[in-house]
Amino acid sequence: MNRTVFGVIFGVLLLGAVFFYASLQLRLRHARQTDPDVRVIRFAHPYLDQQMKRALDEAAARYEASQRAAGRRVIVEQIPVPARMYAAWARTQFVGGTAPDLIVISPRLLISDELTVRYLLPMRGAVDEPNPHNVGTPLEGRPWRRTFVDGLEVTGFNPSLMDVYAVPLATSTVRLFYNRSLLRALTGREEIPGDLEEFLDLCREVSGRQGRAGTVFPMAGSGHHAEIFLEYYFGLHTQRLRAEIDLAGELYADVLELNTSYLRGLWSLDHPAVRQGLATVRALALNMQPGFERMGREDALFLFLQERALMLPTSSWEATTILEQARFEVGVATYPLPDFASPQNVRFMNGRPSEAGHFEYGGVALSAASRDPDAALDFLRFLTSHAEAGSLASMSGTLPAVEGVEPKGLLRAFTPYLDGYMQGFTLRSLGPNTRGRFNRTMHSLYEPRGSVERFLEAIQPGYEAAVRDDLRSWARLARQTVMWQDSLLAANRALAEGVDARGEAARAGRRLHSLLDTQTLRESLDVWVWHELSAGPERISDR
Repeated sequence: MNRTVFGVIFGVLLLGAVFFYASLQLRLRHARQTDPDVRVIRFAHPYLDQQMKRALDEAAARYEASQRAAGRRVIVEQIPVPARMYAAWARTQFVGGTAPDLIVISPRLLISDELTVRYLLPMRGAVDEPNPHNVGTPLEGRPWRRTFVDGLEVTGFNPSLMDVYAVPLATSTVRLFYNRSLLRALTGREEIPGDLEEFLDLCREVSGRQGRAGTVFPMAGSGHHAEIFLEYYFGLHTQRLRAEIDLAGELYADVLELNTSYLRGLWSLDHPAVRQGLATVRALALNMQPGFERMGREDALFLFLQERALMLPTSSWEATTILEQARFEVGVATYPLPDFASPQNVRFMNGRPSEAGHFEYGGVALSAASRDPDAALDFLRFLTSHAEAGSLASMSGTLPAVEGVEPKGLLRAFTPYLDGYMQGFTLRSLGPNTRGRFNRTMHSLYEPRGSVERFLEAIQPGYEAAVRDDLRSWARLARQTVMWQDSLLAANRALAEGVDARGEAARAGRRLHSLLDTQTLRESLDVWVWHELSAGPERISDR
């Protein structure tokens, strides 16, 4: 038998073996999911880092063991999905009715109120009750919502629908990782300066120097890392401007107010605060490797770990990966800050922003397509109990979202700064159309031959049209949400007028009043937005 024939036979046998194994796994999975004695909980998330996956696997194994001890057969299936395709994958699962029992509503998955009502289950009743898995811990007897550091006001509560739809697994803050060994070799320093001007001097000092691995860049950047770093500094410059806009008198201008105030002429892209913010962003961006805005987060991480970059601005969830793979001494520093009292800055800035409520990880939601929502909810309670939150944080390298669980080791440097001021707005935070306009023109700000003037010349044509498109999109979605809420109002009215010995009628009555309030507010905002869109540019310069 010649080699060609042998190779063909071997290939056919190998293909048959793979097909048989796949068929067997499919049959076993189908049998497991249809077995009435087995409760299967499917949990989808966009976290592909090995630390988080391993931490969730071990938590699932402990939960399955605890259920076996109680005489129940439960299997938890983890479904990690790459972040780049997570939003499209999740929407496909929602529409197809195949969504997993638990699904992370990440910041990349911008789920509307309409989709929330249609595809997710509210948790209001569950979060008001104690978490049974906290028995014997400092959190025993507390309502589940009060065991989270944000009280579920940031992550899970939907103000339009007046209900909780998700709970957080972890939180994160952003810091500056640096190669302490390289810093010492190039400058003799041990720490990164905390003053922004001194920091820029340091970047100029190390730029282009030769390290052990070659030419050194002051910072490694990517589209993701640059956004969380550079947007922070632009937001410093619009702190006072955001407070001045404040059309509703709530001491905080939301996205609707920011967009409508742009149409009113209360601020523009030529505003001094915007120009100075862009100048600061450009000065920082020039210290990253060329073309960073088109690179992925793994490219920046690789550059830093190769010792080709002195620093990497990133969030706490990458801490464990960096510590495990770095062959050098790693340091962590807070972002350097400008002199808030200087005449140049005091016109625009208030001070260091607070990090309260910074939950980059998103929240875990309960799917309406779940075959066993009670089992899924119980597993979610288990994951967010005092004991499991501590284990998850330690293994995954994340900051805990549960009260009383202290970060350990290097993660202490990521403890949120809870004092401080409200952060300003950025040009990427006003809506998807204005964000797209920024992304298409940002190269004229970041590249060496670019400038603030070139960027403004590129972004201004069509920017007002993008603002108007964002407002129209919001208004159309608001009307759709109002229609969906009408059915919720009718259901809660029926419950409130019924007789229920367990107090369900009273709870429905309270929820009915809250829904009516938000419904009225949303309808009035819808009318206001359409009014602003229809008014001519010559009108309304006053408030």
